[in-house]
Amino acid sequence: MPLLYIVLVCVTSITQISTQEYGMPNYQVESHSIFEKQDVILIYKTLAPVFNQFFRDYNFTKEFFLRSIRPCEPWLEAALTDRFDRLDADKNEVFDINDRTPFTVFTFLMDFCVMGADKNNDNSISEREMTYFLSKAEFYFSKSYSEVLGKLMDYFDTDRNNILNLADTAAACQRY
Repeated sequence: MPLLYIVLVCVTSITQISTQEYGMPNYQVESHSIFEKQDVILIYKTLAPVFNQFFRDYNFTKEFFLRSIRPCEPWLEAALTDRFDRLDADKNEVFDINDRTPFTVFTFLMDFCVMGADKNNDNSISEREMTYFLSKAEFYFSKSYSEVLGKLMDYFDTDRNNILNLADTAAACQRY
């Protein structure tokens, strides 16, 4: 069952995110892939206050989430709102430690692989790769935010081997 779940997560994750106007007949609204490096970087820069809140109280509400990401481009707000809804596993409009699901772990792993944290292309991110990535990336996260993103690595490393990979997604499956 876990392998089927991982495949399902992969298929549902590789999608395009666009603004709500995308459904209009003229299709003139630009769409954005969730696997476009610059878009993923923008997502994580926009989420800085949200992640800071999470590691302060280990939760944040959907209301706080939406307030924190505004103002931003309409496509980004739509993408992030959709992401919150997908990652809030118990659908209580609060993201907390109970929402660390296989999908959440997989999303984080894929985001950081797309941004370039997997330096040796082995489809995993070691603690050393993450540290290097956060300190030398071609874009800049503040020092305090880099520390928070490093905590995310620890948080999602479910098997505690200091490497984030698909095994962590499988380990998260054991809870479900």
